[in-house]
Amino acid sequence: MRIAVDNVLQFAHEVKSPLMLFSHHLANLRQHRRPKDEKYDFLQFFKDSEDSSFNGFVNEQSSGRVEMTSIRINKTMAPGETVAQCRFIAIAGFDTTANTLALLCDLLSKNPQKQELLLQEIDAVESFTYDNILSMRYLHNCIFETLRLYPHASPYV
Repeated sequence: MRIAVDNVLQFAHEVKSPLMLFSHHLANLRQHRRPKDEKYDFLQFFKDSEDSSFNGFVNEQSSGRVEMTSIRINKTMAPGETVAQCRFIAIAGFDTTANTLALLCDLLSKNPQKQELLLQEIDAVESFTYDNILSMRYLHNCIFETLRLYPHASPYV
């Protein structure tokens, strides 16, 4: 975790906007991902759907009319779209994620026994890696129960 933070912070002095810093970090992550990498998340999904031969848009020369039979629909993504889509998902999910976590904390505060079970699971984790967090079944169950009780978290907070 510390290495990832250091990698982001080394560019912090060059970039004035937090959104640009985030975009730069996403672009860096995207660049270092390999197609068909074993970590499967949104970034990998978008990386796998990229067209490596994409070299920009072809401008069609026409006299004001577009010949619809000559249009080719490309279902792959341009490399820059990967960063844009990840940015959109992160920004769009921020509010609902924060509200879900706030509701989870509220539910746990009202159920000390469940809170203790979750703390035991958290304390048992040696380090907080992607794989270790995925293996935390009770945490996942708590989050899913919160979403079951409050399916659309945004309007409730």
